[in-house]
Amino acid sequence: MWATREWDNVDVSLIPSITLEQAVEIGFTYIGGQQQNDQFIELPHLEIIPFSRDGWDGTIGEGYEYHLVWAFSFRRPNYLNTWEFLVEAHSGELLALQDTNYYTTKKITGAIYPYTNDGCGVEGKAMMTPMIFADTGFSPPNQHTNLGGIYDYIAGWAITNLYGLYSNICDVSANDCTEYTGCSPIYEYSNTGDIDLEGRDGEHDKDYPLGHSEGDTFSTRTVTYELGYLNAIARGWLNSQESNHFLDMQLTSRVNDCGISCNASYWIDDNMFLFGRSTDECGNTGEILSLIDHEWGHALDEHDANGTAMNPTEAFPDIVANYRTYGSCVGRGLCIGLTTNYCYKPGFYCTAWHCPVQNSDSHFGHNCYQYGDCCSDCTEIRDSDYAKHASGMPHTISNWSCPVCGGIPHCAAIPVTEAAWDLVMRDLQSFPFNYDKNTAFEIGQRLLYTGSGNILNWYSSNCSSPDPYSGCNADSGYKQWLAADDDNGDINDGTRRI
Repeated sequence: MWATREWDNVDVSLIPSITLEQAVEIGFTYIGGQQQNDQFIELPHLEIIPFSRDGWDGTIGEGYEYHLVWAFSFRRPNYLNTWEFLVEAHSGELLALQDTNYYTTKKITGAIYPYTNDGCGVEGKAMMTPMIFADTGFSPPNQHTNLGGIYDYIAGWAITNLYGLYSNICDVSANDCTEYTGCSPIYEYSNTGDIDLEGRDGEHDKDYPLGHSEGDTFSTRTVTYELGYLNAIARGWLNSQESNHFLDMQLTSRVNDCGISCNASYWIDDNMFLFGRSTDECGNTGEILSLIDHEWGHALDEHDANGTAMNPTEAFPDIVANYRTYGSCVGRGLCIGLTTNYCYKPGFYCTAWHCPVQNSDSHFGHNCYQYGDCCSDCTEIRDSDYAKHASGMPHTISNWSCPVCGGIPHCAAIPVTEAAWDLVMRDLQSFPFNYDKNTAFEIGQRLLYTGSGNILNWYSSNCSSPDPYSGCNADSGYKQWLAADDDNGDINDGTRRI
């Protein structure tokens, strides 16, 4: 035994306490029972297996313990896996159920717009990314890619329809926008296991790579990627029950929809997203990450602990988008024209927006008017950074919500979104915390996801007599985020940061 690894004095009885038949029954019971067509690849037999000893103190020669096991493996029709059972031959405990195949990892990739589609800077140009949680055409457990777009592959044709674990895409097939004729096919395949859905910068709407299926568009790929990524972020803070199983749902999205151009929407009754095709005035909303994030935020809001939308309804979705993209402008790239209704209003003509990276004289869009306080760096409806407005002043309930908004949800949400943006961009990155930007946003996301589930009213106010403490109702955003930030169950003695 000289130079043999993982062996010591074997002090286990070599006479099994359970029979071969009992071991087989124990193993198959764990997966719902043995089936008639199951094929044994390795018949049940006894082996001595070394295991790491619990509580090992580092003493040489004492790091292993040994088990006598019944070992056997099998395959099941229509599955690629070879499953091995290790059943403890004395206690009957199932010690291992593992796939013994050696796989080659393969990937599914495609081009998306990583932040927006306006062509300004690297964030506005196409880039290749993994297709997160995409279907592969194979049987479980290899039926979807992981967060890196990777899956285990043995042999055969890999096929994806982007019918993902958490998303199902319909690329609306009406090329001329005169009538709805169903969904364009998404069917990409490879006999090597790797699938590249491709895509080139500058393609939009119904453009698709040469030789590919008509549904392989930028909106299809971008929405697939982003819905999977948002799900992964939320799962880092919420379990399935806390989202009323929303995080387990496969969500349908209609992209390149002519009926909702210059807009995006979430239909709660159908649990479906709609993203509009571009026009001369508006960018494609399925190619703009923060708009996808915003609509997904609406969906999570409707499925949180209280099961109803918060008030104002637009606050939570905007914060989801702000914290996901590290950007205060929700929807950069939507307002590409100079007279778009969402960005321009008679009497509130704001400036054209020029790409700062390319130093171009030609405009890349139009700064939003945001209900009378023009944005300085946002080609959509609103910006959550008060400093990026003509006034340069924070918007509050007394100076904004009551005199300006008149109950308009997007407008009334601005004091909330500005406070949330201020928290991560200014408060947490300055004294006494001095967090770096990534840490500040991670703390913000934790508060957002763990502290918002029971919010009913971000604030309450009586505009005839504005209350300076209108954020202190028990179901307010302030009180709920305080509770999420607390570390001892008593918010009255202070919390860690807020």
